[in-house]
Amino acid sequence: MMSTIRKGIDVLEAFTLIDRERSITELSRELDIPQPTVHHILKSLKLRGWVAQNPETRRYRLGIRLWELGCVAVNYRELSEVLRPHLRRLVDKLNETAVVAMIAPEDPTNVVYIERADSSQPIRAVAAIGSRLPSHCTAMGKAIIAHNRDLLDSLLEHDLRSFTDASITDAKLLRAELERTRERGYAISKGEIRNDMTAVATPIHDHVGVVRMSVGMWAPTYRMTDEFIQKVAPVIAQSGNDMSTDLGFNGEVEQDSRGVRRHARVRS
Repeated sequence: MMSTIRKGIDVLEAFTLIDRERSITELSRELDIPQPTVHHILKSLKLRGWVAQNPETRRYRLGIRLWELGCVAVNYRELSEVLRPHLRRLVDKLNETAVVAMIAPEDPTNVVYIERADSSQPIRAVAAIGSRLPSHCTAMGKAIIAHNRDLLDSLLEHDLRSFTDASITDAKLLRAELERTRERGYAISKGEIRNDMTAVATPIHDHVGVVRMSVGMWAPTYRMTDEFIQKVAPVIAQSGNDMSTDLGFNGEVEQDSRGVRRHARVRS
């Protein structure tokens, strides 16, 4: 598998500003890869839009999908620059680790941490940027899915795994939990992914009001008492509102036919 991936990357990197179109023969000779293997790699890449083929010359060139991924990389850096100051202020106020996470439409089962600010607590939560956790039993994931019916429907097509006794694996119970999340404006995960950790998170709306990200904090459960959660939840909610505003969200509220808020501000 790793050998195939390396060969695929070699094929992609063989396209340059000078050699924008390449033939199977050229790539095979230059990369020292058998022609049938090159053909198979290009066929797979073409199916995913990573390369395209000139119908007249039958030569290959890089596809539009790579341009789209490049735009994502650029926008991610810009996104981090927008979100990082808000996270730092959140940590300054609460002295607990603060994170921003997102869920990709193609994988509703996982939430991915994309930005983080650490607290000065000697015992604190650690969330590596790029790490993934199951969306159904994390506050970060529930804060997103609660405001996105499509993600919820896709998630429930999968089996919900249990990580602790507190993990929610029943679809009916999860829907009820997400309804509570929408009503109060923030999600809570208390020992659902780890017995000793508790998290609170709220949604972030993009410029058109869609929720793909959330902001929250998590810490050892012994510090996350019910009283402390009630204290920090409005602060986190306000941070989510501020991030949404900086991303261009104007705060308008809309409802779908089933009454699910799509462009709603969280209450702070």
